[in-house]
Amino acid sequence: MFSYIVNMNMVAFAIVNVPVSIASILMNIFFAYCMIFSQKGPVNSIKPLLNVLLWSLIGCNLILNILNLLFVFFDFVEWVPWIHILSEAGILFAMWTGFTASLALNVCYYFQIVPVRRPCLTWMKKHIRLFVYLALFVDRLFFLSEFLVRVIWDISAMNLNSTRGHVNITSETTDLGIDILSHIDFWIRCCYFLLCLGIMLASSSATVVYLRNHIKRMEENGSSFSALRKKQQMKVTVLGMIQGVLYFLASGWLMTEELLAYFVAFKDQHGHLICTVMALYSLGTTILLGVGQANFCLMAKNIGRKLQTLKCPLP
Repeated sequence: MFSYIVNMNMVAFAIVNVPVSIASILMNIFFAYCMIFSQKGPVNSIKPLLNVLLWSLIGCNLILNILNLLFVFFDFVEWVPWIHILSEAGILFAMWTGFTASLALNVCYYFQIVPVRRPCLTWMKKHIRLFVYLALFVDRLFFLSEFLVRVIWDISAMNLNSTRGHVNITSETTDLGIDILSHIDFWIRCCYFLLCLGIMLASSSATVVYLRNHIKRMEENGSSFSALRKKQQMKVTVLGMIQGVLYFLASGWLMTEELLAYFVAFKDQHGHLICTVMALYSLGTTILLGVGQANFCLMAKNIGRKLQTLKCPLP
């Protein structure tokens, strides 16, 4: 079988990933601060479903970038193999669950903005909390089990390689069972990826098309349409388009790597390439989160005013 190995230089990996991950971590810590202290007033209160999704996305971004910094650290020091295995599996867990949180957030915005008429969509909108909570639960249960299987599998393979001289016929049977399970797991993830990608593209496209047509109709009919409201809807449209593109590129890259590894023995040496792509995706998602959430922007403006007051005290 044809095999191809990609090896990203560890210096280049560090130069790109360290500032990107540090910036993402600091911004997400600030978002967590905003989430905690914005609950005190009714003006900045966040709806429970949105609260859960934002915490989920912030948590996934923090886990991914903290583990990514550990990967950079592992390149320059001697590390314990099982810690590397745990970190790699943790990054994959944060990647996929972060994708699901972004998808659920996008779907919620779709149901808030776009009026639905079909019975199935009407039912989903009515029970959106149950639908999202169930999706998050199943998603995390599936990828947590995959996290455990990946860790046990990699540690077992590491121990097997170190004791290769003692392998007998039983190990061949075990390897065959693991191989079958890996094939099943791969195709389940492929189906999951295609389903999530289709939902993301459909909800993002429908939201963009609806807002574009809505703004156009309001302008043609001469209806009262404030500049502020138009600006807000245009902002939602642009952010939705960018989030959809980021989701498509990052999840598509991840699935392409897995397909190549499955069919042509493609290997990303040390996982540098995929970690870099995910770190950049996380930074992009974090920036969109900060721009799109009004309470984050308001908190940042308030902190900016306080800092400006401290720097320029009144006489």
